[in-house]
Amino acid sequence: DQKTDGESTYKALHELLAEYADIVTSVEDDVVTRRAVTVILSGNRPFELVAAQEGPRYLGLDGRLSDLGSDLPAHLLPMISDNWRSHFTWQGEGECPPDQREKFRDIIETAHASGRGVRFWATPESELLWRELRDEEADLINTDQLERLRTFLIEE
Repeated sequence: DQKTDGESTYKALHELLAEYADIVTSVEDDVVTRRAVTVILSGNRPFELVAAQEGPRYLGLDGRLSDLGSDLPAHLLPMISDNWRSHFTWQGEGECPPDQREKFRDIIETAHASGRGVRFWATPESELLWRELRDEEADLINTDQLERLRTFLIEE
């Protein structure tokens, strides 16, 4: 989650990731070589610079919900990532309203159909919400409570 100047930080990050080319997923000439670690840059993303990268590129960018129908390649935007609270009223208390479940189900299905993953950030720290996201096959569950999520996932 890049918070510093996009271009200069990306250039330094690219050089660093190149040192780990044997374990980091790369893209060159639209050919994806999957390896143990896949890097997705979030935050201050220098989109044009990353998209124009010549030679191997060692990361993809996270998109927003507005990118859901994008025709950009999944290797450039491998993840749709957005603020839960900006798009949903249900905050993980009580039963999930059917219209809210249908909304995030549609988002996940649309993203998956184009080869992209999904994560929502700023989600409530709620096991009810985690269960819904897991059941609907969200790719990542965002939390600051890692041990609690670990226990939840193991016990479920």
